[in-house]
Amino acid sequence: MGIFEWLFVGFLTTFGGVTLFTEPTDISIDEIYVAGEFEELGLTEETALGLLNLKVTDLQAEAGISPFDSHALRLNFKDSALARFADDLGIMEHVDNLHALFDLVEYRMTISIYSSKETENEYRDVIEELTADIHLLETRSGRMIRSIRLTSDGDLLPLLDEIAEQIIKIASPSAHALRLFATEIPDSHREMLILNKPVPAGTFSGTQSFIEEWLVVHGTGSFEQVGAKHTHAYLRRQMILRASMWNLLGLVHMAEGRLDDAGKSFMKSIHLNDEHSSAYVNMGAVLSLQGNYEAALSYLRKAYSLEDQVPITYLYAAAVLWKQEKPDQALKVLEKLEAMPKGSGISDLYKLKALIYAEMGRSQEEIDRMHRKKEIAKLKNPYQFGQLAH
Repeated sequence: MGIFEWLFVGFLTTFGGVTLFTEPTDISIDEIYVAGEFEELGLTEETALGLLNLKVTDLQAEAGISPFDSHALRLNFKDSALARFADDLGIMEHVDNLHALFDLVEYRMTISIYSSKETENEYRDVIEELTADIHLLETRSGRMIRSIRLTSDGDLLPLLDEIAEQIIKIASPSAHALRLFATEIPDSHREMLILNKPVPAGTFSGTQSFIEEWLVVHGTGSFEQVGAKHTHAYLRRQMILRASMWNLLGLVHMAEGRLDDAGKSFMKSIHLNDEHSSAYVNMGAVLSLQGNYEAALSYLRKAYSLEDQVPITYLYAAAVLWKQEKPDQALKVLEKLEAMPKGSGISDLYKLKALIYAEMGRSQEEIDRMHRKKEIAKLKNPYQFGQLAH
């Protein structure tokens, strides 16, 4: 390696916060092996990775997870400008090593896709079955932690879809749980945020099962038992992830009316990560539903101090103030919510305003205007209930 390349590596080490090192990557795909017979169709390792990236993004978007969401899975860093520059210099291998060494990737992965059953006819070989082996590796040592085998018919694209789902499940379980949660939301609750009516018991059985199983496996760091030593930064990320999973479990309990269980889950989340604003918001919601309004407000204030641009914090605070018979204060909070970038897309904002207006004796014209705004908000965001999970 020449002097310029060494200087570049030194630059990466000193100024690692630029582009490549701004965010940790959940999983770095070291290699995708695609059987040679697919190369004639243009399905190379590079195109397979591109298709996986697109599918992972699409699957998360179905649950309302944008690439900038805290739950979003960052699949690979190799498309960044700095990574491409390193590739042009021929030192990408060194950058890969630095990325792992600086603890900016949680796991590595290799994927092998090959034909596992073929038949011949007079014209060509026909692939009847495809197999994909997904190997999850510990970042620094390269030890194999877990292997998953998928099989499908001879069509590669559906198999890539299945691989993308497994990648999300492994690398970002909170994103996978959110997808399950969004799928299981009943139509009767999609247009509401304030939980004034629990869903039937067992509605979110798939979400609950996945979260509980994940917490059992990862609760004591089972994957770390392979003998690898992780950094404090990695362990901190795992703690934050566990907090997120406990928060999602609490949402399931709260939505199904098990308020005591919900409160325990949210408190567990706060214990694991005392900066998890969503857990404070949801604990405030539970306390409000239990009639403990002052305690609810204290948790909502804490959530606001951690993150002051979360619309649902304002909505719950206004609802609590309204229940405390403080309509003027509740309206002030709702006005702040409506002025927020995403505030006008929350239908319960206008539903609550209409209720307060009716109690205050406002004109029917003003009340009707709130109902119209409520319907417009539903058009802006058809899946209101899904915001609870964020």
